[in-house]
Amino acid sequence: MGKNTIERGRHWVGKGTHKELIGTDPARVPRLEVDDATTYIDKDGSDNMTLTDAVTGTKTLAELAAGGGVDTSGTPVDDDFAKFTDADTIEGRNYSEVRTDLGLVIGTDVLAEQTIGIADDNLVEVDGPGAGAPANGEYAKWTANGLEGKSFSEVRGNLNVADGADVTGSNAPQAHKASHQDTGGDEISVTGLSGLLADDQHILDAEAVSAVETAGLTFAENKGIILDATLSADEKWSGISEAGVAGATLDFGDCIYQVASDAQWELAKADVAATSDGKLGINVTIAQKTAGQAIEVLLFGKVRSDADYAFSVRRPVYISAATSGDLTTTAPTGTTNFVVRIVGYGNTADELFFCPDNSYVELA
Repeated sequence: MGKNTIERGRHWVGKGTHKELIGTDPARVPRLEVDDATTYIDKDGSDNMTLTDAVTGTKTLAELAAGGGVDTSGTPVDDDFAKFTDADTIEGRNYSEVRTDLGLVIGTDVLAEQTIGIADDNLVEVDGPGAGAPANGEYAKWTANGLEGKSFSEVRGNLNVADGADVTGSNAPQAHKASHQDTGGDEISVTGLSGLLADDQHILDAEAVSAVETAGLTFAENKGIILDATLSADEKWSGISEAGVAGATLDFGDCIYQVASDAQWELAKADVAATSDGKLGINVTIAQKTAGQAIEVLLFGKVRSDADYAFSVRRPVYISAATSGDLTTTAPTGTTNFVVRIVGYGNTADELFFCPDNSYVELA
């Protein structure tokens, strides 16, 4: 036989000369070893010829012809991670090597390495647990970092829309309101209303005033004008008043009389009948007014002046004969033309119930 000869029944594989007798059974086709026991040609259980070597392992001729073999010369071991070093070669990398490849250290919070927020290329965070944690059926609302859950009632609150509000069509809430205001496209006419207005519909514009002026004001039985029970602070008042014009410098709370010649209002004083026996009022204009300026005159009601009043509760109050515009709890006692006239009663030390008596006593 020549070198590298295979003979049925007796088989030799040689390299230059006879090397090893592999088998002598004519019924068996033995494997053909090349160089050593790790590289050989054989057949599998399906009679497919196979090639085995240390690089590719065992593959059939069909598998070798199809290609796709992977080079594992990177020596992977059990539990390693696979890392391709080129298109066909895998290298084994252990846990420590993978951390190094990724630039991580033990205990690294991977999320902390990424910016949380709602800008480009950020991670979005879902708020929770606890308040803000989304629940089934809730609506999503963007926050600075991501999303939080909102219930139906919370969404209405965020939108400032009442339950059942009509926000359809062109009538958004604010536009709808404006359409019913004065000069609006759907202005509400007081004359077209019937029944009592709801407590929260305070319609007291020019149209309402005009309707009252035209029809007059009629009180039902057992109804009347109710004054404020307790005046809340200094320079407050409640009652029946009229507009007037100052004839002198007037301050809030001054007792004043109407001058017959020009109908202006000046300071009352009880030492002369002409300045105390006619029509009286209390100046309830907040800022000081001078001659010719408009004022508000209280004709009947309650007025409070902490700085100017010092009354006795439920006791009469008189026009002062000593100081123009002042009131006193002491009846004047003077000579000719002094006027004793009750103008009201003290509700408190600094609150007057103003109800000037139509009668008076003039001292002789």
